[in-house]
Amino acid sequence: YKPKSKLLRINTKPRSSIPQSQCYIALLHLLLSSTSTFWAKMTLLHIRQGVIREGLNPDRVLVLGLTLLFFATSGFYMMEGLIQPEAEGSRLINSFYCAVMTLTTVGFGDICPGPEESVSTEARLFLVGITLLGLGIFCGPVMNLASWWRHYVSPSVLAVMALSLGTAIFMAVEDRSLADALYASVITATTIGYGDITPSTEYGKVLVAFYSLFVVNVMGILLEPARVFFEDLCRLGDTISSKEETTTQEPKKDL
Repeated sequence: YKPKSKLLRINTKPRSSIPQSQCYIALLHLLLSSTSTFWAKMTLLHIRQGVIREGLNPDRVLVLGLTLLFFATSGFYMMEGLIQPEAEGSRLINSFYCAVMTLTTVGFGDICPGPEESVSTEARLFLVGITLLGLGIFCGPVMNLASWWRHYVSPSVLAVMALSLGTAIFMAVEDRSLADALYASVITATTIGYGDITPSTEYGKVLVAFYSLFVVNVMGILLEPARVFFEDLCRLGDTISSKEETTTQEPKKDL
């Protein structure tokens, strides 16, 4: 019986095992990473198909937008007086934040530009240049790049998604109330940019900057039906339009 009892003692010896909670966390992390990778690939594929449908080269649009964003961020970072001296946080993050706020014409005016006497003539010319370039690129090719959403998502659903994202950012990162967060997301999306509610943390500045790049172009596409509706509402009567149609028609030639 001794060998048997010894064998039993060997078999019943406690083994080191991974806690069950860690297994669940690792499995959840694997599931989320694989899902995010799949959706990222699908999103890039749909963006490329949507931009090609608009008659644009997606690679050129992406390179052009990133180049302008890098140029604007570098200018805010290197030129003195473009960022207020009392602005908190990293200068690089503040420069990226100010560049996006300028290119998207949101223009909160919270930390940029600096005091009037500290902004040089070169800095003002720089701001004029990137503003005009931003209007031409982000309100043109980049907006068309963002228009691929309308082929897959209805405008009402997209509006709810965009405003919900902005509201969640201001609530979670900036600790704002629901009303203030919704107000700030709408003011940002419509590029009004009052500047009364702005991000103060570094994480908030980065997230709001990326949110502005996304929502400004999406909001431009969503406002298209409203533009068409009010243009039709303000048109002249049907009698004048029908008379113009008859005058533009070519007379038929007798055979």
